[in-house]
Amino acid sequence: MVELNGVYKDRNIEEEISMIEVLILFKKYIICKLNLQKILFLLSFLTFGVGDIISAVYLIENRGIISEANPLIRLMYASNGSNGVIAIKLWLVVILLCVVWNLSRDKNNYWMINGFLFALFVFGLMATGANLMASRGVEYLAASTIITTYLFLVMLLTMIGDAMDRIQQYPDPEYLMKNEKIVPNSIDDSLKLPTLSESSVLVLIKSDKYEILI
Repeated sequence: MVELNGVYKDRNIEEEISMIEVLILFKKYIICKLNLQKILFLLSFLTFGVGDIISAVYLIENRGIISEANPLIRLMYASNGSNGVIAIKLWLVVILLCVVWNLSRDKNNYWMINGFLFALFVFGLMATGANLMASRGVEYLAASTIITTYLFLVMLLTMIGDAMDRIQQYPDPEYLMKNEKIVPNSIDDSLKLPTLSESSVLVLIKSDKYEILI
């Protein structure tokens, strides 16, 4: 019996070690796959989705349906109760994030999408905080103020993100001239020709868009 117990103990130890290794590998995989945009997607879902939904239901249950500023949410609560509020808000959040996710597949709008998601994250924080404060009878931000702040952030951050995407997509021509000596292959490429002396030796490597001087 002792030997059997010893065998069982060894197997338990091996199982614990294997589980720890699996968890470590899973953690490394998650860290490798995560980036800023995916973190913003997660934060937006947790605040604009989960946080706003739970706090809105909590507010209506404690302060009555008149405390909810959104008429659509009031209608859903009047017809289907808390389940109706959860369903409609969850559907709206999922649809919005799915649309943004599809748009994020285009790598040329990475920072613009990040700006929108960050604005959505802040909006979710403000909405959740306002619902919790209202449920406790504390003075809170008006819905109009929260919406105005959200729209301002969306316009500002998406414009900044779009500018950053353009900079990454079209680098500074002077930098390219200095470091890679790129010559435009057509008039459409708005890059100036580098100044070359008569004794310069040019080796042209043609590509689809540029001729690179070596």
